[in-house]
Amino acid sequence: MIRSIAIEGLGKTFVGRKGQAVHALADVDLDIQPGEFVSLLGPSGCGKSTLLKIIAGLTEPSVGTVRIGGTPVSGPSEFASLVFQKATLLRWRTILDNVLLPADLAGGRRAEDVAMADNLLRLVGLDGFARAYPDELSGGMQQRAAIVRALLRRPELLLMDEPFGALDEFTREALNDMVLQLWREEPKTVIFVTHSIAEAVFLSDRIVLMGARPGHIVRSVDVDLPRPRPPDIRTSSHFYELIRSVRETMGNVHADHIV
Repeated sequence: MIRSIAIEGLGKTFVGRKGQAVHALADVDLDIQPGEFVSLLGPSGCGKSTLLKIIAGLTEPSVGTVRIGGTPVSGPSEFASLVFQKATLLRWRTILDNVLLPADLAGGRRAEDVAMADNLLRLVGLDGFARAYPDELSGGMQQRAAIVRALLRRPELLLMDEPFGALDEFTREALNDMVLQLWREEPKTVIFVTHSIAEAVFLSDRIVLMGARPGHIVRSVDVDLPRPRPPDIRTSSHFYELIRSVRETMGNVHADHIV
């Protein structure tokens, strides 16, 4: 079962090194439907990653609540997996052993865990690299392995914190295609942090635009592109019109912060 997500009155304030208050988020209200693919888009420092970590239960809010399926999030969620900006693979473990790390930490890998890892590695084109080590793989291949590791637990909520930001455009687009394929084959709710308007348009059902610190929601934009999305949709006139519309909306609020 995939649960809905309800965020109400969320705010987060950190204490700086000199004791000053740093307001990262304020008055965030957001409802996400089960199985929806939502991208968070906004300028650097607007609290996108902080919001993601609060939803994951890794950071406590200062005020407000996050509910998954009606249950308040009070710690790391058993329903969610998080993919970070860097692959964070352990260099002394093979790719297969990195992928199976969640199973190992949960009490030991089972035959079904290994079978699922092998299947997912095949789906993302890494079946020939299961015995390789991270340093033997490109950045894009390492991120594929990190995504497979996040999917091993069959999470109903996949949180992705700008996972492709450091990759070249062609690798990034290939991994965007891969994420959508995996999402179609095993539906789940995805919340995806990005600075790329084109990436957000290509992937999402809805784009949540955030304003500068303290981070707040400016507007939600529905993406009315067909599913499934073929790669050549990136060259369609409607795709470019959506990019233009989102860019204009962001520019009306903080033109100097568009990335």
